[in-house]
Amino acid sequence: MSTDESASTDESVSNELVSRLIGLSSLVGFPVAFGAVGLTALESLPYGSIAGVLSGVGSYLFVPWFVGLAGEADDEGASFGELVDASEESPGPRLFGLGLDLGGVVMFAVGFVTDTPDLLVGTASGLLVAVGVYLVGSVAVGRVTADAV
Repeated sequence: MSTDESASTDESVSNELVSRLIGLSSLVGFPVAFGAVGLTALESLPYGSIAGVLSGVGSYLFVPWFVGLAGEADDEGASFGELVDASEESPGPRLFGLGLDLGGVVMFAVGFVTDTPDLLVGTASGLLVAVGVYLVGSVAVGRVTADAV
């Protein structure tokens, strides 16, 4: 193995590790941060914490994959469809992660709109957004990858 190949392998392992650490920090940090905001703004720690868990799990699933694709795009100059096709990971769970991340934010928005934060309504609306983003994203990625072939 040449020096260039070794440096490239070390860099890709380092990039993957950093991406995973970003996802893990989101998984741990979002419930705490959202819980604090839920306690102060909505006067409901459980509501904020559950919104944070939705966003944290979503970021854990989506962000490392997206950062990896962005890094590959810089290196190769390939289109998004080509990168998704070349990716070893399935985009389905990653898109659901994006939906969960957005669902946590929507859950907070619903908490602010209602008189008192209703955990059932907020969680249902967050999960509805997560599934909607997953379905729309799956169709969009399917079209993009089909165009790349």
